[in-house]
Amino acid sequence: MSAVDKISLSVPTQQACEVANGTKRSGTVLKESQHPLQPDGGWGWVVCLTAMACNGTVCGIINTFGTLYVAMREHYAKDHPNVSFKTSWVGSVNTGVMFLMCMISSILSDRIGIRLTGIIGGVLACIGLLASAFVEELMLLYLTYGIITGIGFACLYAPSLIILGHYFKRHMGLVNGLVTFGSSVFTTALVFALPVLLDAIDLKYTLLFLAGMAVLLIPYSCTWKPIFTKDNLAVSQAAMSTMSIEMLQSRECCKFTQTFLNVKIWRNRGYVVWAVSCGVSLFGYFVPFVHI
Repeated sequence: MSAVDKISLSVPTQQACEVANGTKRSGTVLKESQHPLQPDGGWGWVVCLTAMACNGTVCGIINTFGTLYVAMREHYAKDHPNVSFKTSWVGSVNTGVMFLMCMISSILSDRIGIRLTGIIGGVLACIGLLASAFVEELMLLYLTYGIITGIGFACLYAPSLIILGHYFKRHMGLVNGLVTFGSSVFTTALVFALPVLLDAIDLKYTLLFLAGMAVLLIPYSCTWKPIFTKDNLAVSQAAMSTMSIEMLQSRECCKFTQTFLNVKIWRNRGYVVWAVSCGVSLFGYFVPFVHI
């Protein structure tokens, strides 16, 4: 899954794509491996580092909600009945909305661009965490911390992984490992930092600190300059391995699915098994992060 965006960055022409794909030009045939469209380096390493920081910030905040949960329970719902249940919904809504909206953020990445989608996500995440710091009622946290911040995280999480396919092919495994490693680093760091912050400056200013981390997600997103565009998507075989297939297919029973969704991928049995397995595993994945 990937996205397209119109940018000023130089992209391969149709002639370059034909050469890269082994098409004869002026009596010469070149192998695709000799002219990869993904640079596998250069600015791509900057993209890798910012995607790692973005992924780490988003997953780090989500994974350490259990620490905030205790502080929220004491601050907002100390005298409420079913205090644990009501407070746990804050983190549950945040996590649920984030992964639910990842499909929408992927569509937005195709429609308005990876970079713009990420910037919108950074703004929403910052607004959500900033508003949460000034909320006085637990129920309002469902909106600010849960829905607004969750949508913002979704608009960041999916594009941070999508953009990697624009810059890497040969090193894709290494890059994916580095980006997901960011979530471990940030989660570990916040595990130690949040209790200290909560003791020193209380919940309100801890949330302001997290909002400050969310502000940095905006410049991170600005580095995500896509290489593949709508103009060269149809002629690039290399792009087909990383770009959304719905842009290349025209026969669908419904105009909506033809425009926004790639439903044909569900005919791939391997993909169905993988998707269902991941979905089922996530039912219990985040429970310990909240309740332990």
